[in-house]
Amino acid sequence: MTDVLSQSILDNFKDGVAKNYLEKLVPGVISFIWCVILALLVWFIGVKLTNLLRKLISKAMVRSNVDKGVRQFTDNIVKLVCYAFMILIILRLFGVETSSVAAFIASLGVTVGLALQGSLSNFAGGVLILMLHPFRVGDYIVEDTHSNEGTVVEISLFYTKLKTIDSKIVVVPNGTLANASLTNVTAAPFRQMDLTVGISYESNIKKAKEILERIVLEEKRSVSSSVANAKAEIKLDDPFNMNKTIKRQKRLFKIKKEQKLNTEAALEKLTELDKIDKTNENNVHLEKDKDYSVFVKELADSSVNLGLRFYVKGDDYWPVRFDTIEKIKLLFDENGIEIPYNKLDVNLKND
Repeated sequence: MTDVLSQSILDNFKDGVAKNYLEKLVPGVISFIWCVILALLVWFIGVKLTNLLRKLISKAMVRSNVDKGVRQFTDNIVKLVCYAFMILIILRLFGVETSSVAAFIASLGVTVGLALQGSLSNFAGGVLILMLHPFRVGDYIVEDTHSNEGTVVEISLFYTKLKTIDSKIVVVPNGTLANASLTNVTAAPFRQMDLTVGISYESNIKKAKEILERIVLEEKRSVSSSVANAKAEIKLDDPFNMNKTIKRQKRLFKIKKEQKLNTEAALEKLTELDKIDKTNENNVHLEKDKDYSVFVKELADSSVNLGLRFYVKGDDYWPVRFDTIEKIKLLFDENGIEIPYNKLDVNLKND
């Protein structure tokens, strides 16, 4: 029986059963290998073209001074669309019909849309952020809902990345930023320094206020001191009148120069006016509300609280704040101005 079965298998092999099977299998394998090779080729060329297209679009937007956040968002969109197009081409190479893929994507889109409502709201939030510009890349923001804060380093499709002062990266959903209140700390070019200093009731209030005023005027990084110095030099209160007065005087000196009546003193005076004019042009946009103020803020239980307010550039805020607090302590100690603090008396009883 065994010999008969073995002979039958040999006869079938000789008749070409395995040969026919291999002949049918080999073309399919070769076709599949060619599809894989073409797919890899399409992917390789597609990635290169995608990167080239992204660079071209990025350079065009840079030349057009497009906001950095818009550039990042557009780059993500272009990358996503190009990769999706490449995947469709590769599926078509393997015989998958495009209509079938479109129907599958449509049905999948409904399912995914219901399952990922939060992600879609983040996408919509990103679009709103880029359209309304509540903040831009490089701004320092404080998200009030969860108290996240930091410098905006990237606005992507679904999330915004913040870099904290200690170099941590905080990822915040765009939907949260679009639907919640936030504070843009660096939206304005200047920030107001608001300090409260307590002195004892026995200390001289006028002397303490003079010290605080001197600190502001000697602070070169203070915008308020620049305005005050410009006003003191020109001896006028209205910056627009300053410009008019300076222009009239400059015209007068130019007339003298054209008529060869100018003297060395007149030229020196003209040079001084040029410097004042330049200083005023830099500060003409600063209105009176950018001036400094020193005042008695509160008569507290154990101290007289003095208020100090002045303006600095946004980038100088923290360095100026730290230096000002240190100067206040040192100058108050030098001039005998006492800063009250809580004291605790401990009495020990012997049993």
